[in-house]
Amino acid sequence: EVRAQFSQEVGQGAVSEAALDLTGCDYSGKDLSGAVLSGADMARARFPGAVLRGAEVSRTRAEAADFSGVDFSSANMYSSSWAGAKLRDAEFDNAILTNATFGKDREGNWADLKGAHFEGALLSQSDLRRLCANPTLDQDTRLYELGC
Repeated sequence: EVRAQFSQEVGQGAVSEAALDLTGCDYSGKDLSGAVLSGADMARARFPGAVLRGAEVSRTRAEAADFSGVDFSSANMYSSSWAGAKLRDAEFDNAILTNATFGKDREGNWADLKGAHFEGALLSQSDLRRLCANPTLDQDTRLYELGC
């Protein structure tokens, strides 16, 4: 409830987000469950194998970062950008992915979603169309979990 209120107030401009620069940082294998990383710049950061279950990562920018094998279950990832990020084998089960993008970075590299799972993730139809455009999604995930 506190995270939801905080997210709503920041989204409405009532509270400004702290500038959180995690550019190039290494959090490999760390348990960051429930962490508040809203608005963070995580470009080129390393989080492989980390646990971000239930974390607040809305409005973050994670271009070309490594989140391979990360558990984002039940995380709030509203309006976050994962352009060119490595997200192989990531778990997005029950995550809020409204307005999140998984497209190309400046070099033209797609966010790598091979082996990622999206069971129960919250996506609008337009979010789903953008996500389904990513060619790195596994065929089974594309068909059975996302319905692309």
